[in-house]
Amino acid sequence: MGSRTYTIKDGDWQSVRNAIQILNQRLSTDALPVFGGIVVEGTAVLSDATIDTAAIGSATISSLAFISADGDNATISAVAFGSATVSTMSLSSGTFTSFTAISATVSALVANSANISSVAGLSATFANLSVTTGNFTSFTAISATVSALVAASANISTVAGISATWTGINATDIVTATISSTSGTFTSQSIVSATVSALVANTANISAVAAASIVVTSLVAISATISSLVVSSINATVDIPITLQMYDAEPARGSETNWNGAFQSLITSQALDTSPTDITVSKGTGKFVTIINAGSVVTGTINVYGDSVNRDTGAITSADTDALTIDTLSTNSSTTDANSNVVHMYEDAYITSKWFTGTVVLSTPDLTLTDVDVYHVSFEQMNDKPNLTLNTFDASLFTSNVNAEFDAYLFTLHVTGDKCEIHNEGGLHVGNVGLPALASKYWRLRQGSINDAIDGTTDGLWVDVHYSNSPSYVEDVTIKVWLTQNTELTLS
Repeated sequence: MGSRTYTIKDGDWQSVRNAIQILNQRLSTDALPVFGGIVVEGTAVLSDATIDTAAIGSATISSLAFISADGDNATISAVAFGSATVSTMSLSSGTFTSFTAISATVSALVANSANISSVAGLSATFANLSVTTGNFTSFTAISATVSALVAASANISTVAGISATWTGINATDIVTATISSTSGTFTSQSIVSATVSALVANTANISAVAAASIVVTSLVAISATISSLVVSSINATVDIPITLQMYDAEPARGSETNWNGAFQSLITSQALDTSPTDITVSKGTGKFVTIINAGSVVTGTINVYGDSVNRDTGAITSADTDALTIDTLSTNSSTTDANSNVVHMYEDAYITSKWFTGTVVLSTPDLTLTDVDVYHVSFEQMNDKPNLTLNTFDASLFTSNVNAEFDAYLFTLHVTGDKCEIHNEGGLHVGNVGLPALASKYWRLRQGSINDAIDGTTDGLWVDVHYSNSPSYVEDVTIKVWLTQNTELTLS
């Protein structure tokens, strides 16, 4: 057998390839060379090879293509360019995992039916980046100039530019667009310290970029200049402030004053069972609240019988009924302040859905209750408006004597089915409970940051005010409750 040693020029990959092919012919094989890692400096030619990693230092590459047998359905895990100039880079149907260009000029990066996970450029110039039908996961350009990023029917997840220049973004016109998507999905576009001359979309599905004729979730632009933003409509959520206010010039009675509602005891510590032991009360107009303190059978029904009142028209329905479903005892957490004023707080109380007036009877077909309290309740429901937030409770007043006593409590009532909760949201005080009263002085009292959600279709509030002296020594009383209503506006 003749010699199998062939001359190879130092650093000449072409001679290496020729030598290996001659060796394969002598060995009668059709094998092609496989390179696990290729580092190219200067001028080099590679063909008929499987490349795991190609790192190019300072070479000029006129065309880097993966087509036909060399590249179709191929997986390219990494292609990196340092300070190289690349004219064309394309992939037909394989998976393009990562492309990174640092201080490089790339004329074209094209993928047809390909999945491109990442394209990143640091101080790079990209003349054209395009995806026809594949999935384009992310593109990041930092201090880069991008002339065109085109996606015909592709899904583009993220396009981010930091200190980048974008000349135009349009989702319908590929010719004039920097970023375009005719029928794909554009998930998000984020720009930090960037200049955007136009951001327009008409037919694409864009979840995080402004668009016309579609729903836009968000547009993120920090320290950005936007020359043109075209939309068909904008949905905005706003908070509308609302205030309730009362004024009492000279309250003279040393008693309780209820404002925008009331909580009045009708009867306490009564039995209610099937003997029958009914409860009969007389009341004005409002709802019933029943507090069940004790009993041996606490699962069943309480029937409320009497004349009901239509809350919108005032019409009375005689001999009407309302049924309350009972499943547990109530919790009474009420307290008494230093001036003997009751501060109401209840959990698992039971409330009627109807207003009643006059003589009303409570009965049960199946309960055995030994301690029941019944209250009249009325409260402000903000004209049945939902999405309310209770924010602030405040008062201003004048005390004419060092013995003045002023105590005001804000209560809310929250309804869930047949049950309700009564909460004390805040208290304002001058005198024995609060700051010591002074003669001939004005007071501004405030409790903010309450942040309690109220649904005015079912819930409500009222204020309980106590002037504990007779005379009260309190004048010029103004009490305010501040709320906000959250509502959605559509602008077109």
